[in-house]
Amino acid sequence: MFAALGLLSSVVSGIGAIAAGQGQAASAALNAENIETQKIMNQAISLQRANDRQREFFLASSANNAILAMMDRDTGGGDRSVDAFLRRNRETVQRDVRRINVQSRMESLQLDLQAASERRRGQDAAMAGLIEGFSTIITGVLNYENTRASPSYTGASSSLAPSTSPIPPPNPFL
Repeated sequence: MFAALGLLSSVVSGIGAIAAGQGQAASAALNAENIETQKIMNQAISLQRANDRQREFFLASSANNAILAMMDRDTGGGDRSVDAFLRRNRETVQRDVRRINVQSRMESLQLDLQAASERRRGQDAAMAGLIEGFSTIITGVLNYENTRASPSYTGASSSLAPSTSPIPPPNPFL
């Protein structure tokens, strides 16, 4: 009876280890989904930053053109210093937008790696749970079989076993 209880305990423990591994895998999958959601949110924020920067440029350009027009400066390309000033502002905005986009891509790649790592961690946890669970179950079965086959379990005693065999030993001289 105690051997059967030990076997049952091993089976329950093994099933628990498998379930724990599956639970960790599900948790890791959920974490990976959260990381991917964060990636999408970061991309939206970066796009908004780039749009805000361009909007600031257009507002500043309008103000600059109005001031230059009041100063009677040619904003159509005839005044080289005004043209250089406006070109430099455009270049600055383009550089800022490129920097925002590169930063966004780098953050996205980092979050992709984090999500992939989290998924891998979940897969590894599930596999470890399976291995631990089956190992526990197999150990329980082997212990049950060893206990069941032992003389003290069956009630047989080595002192009650026959000391001689009914079959005579082979003759070494023949």
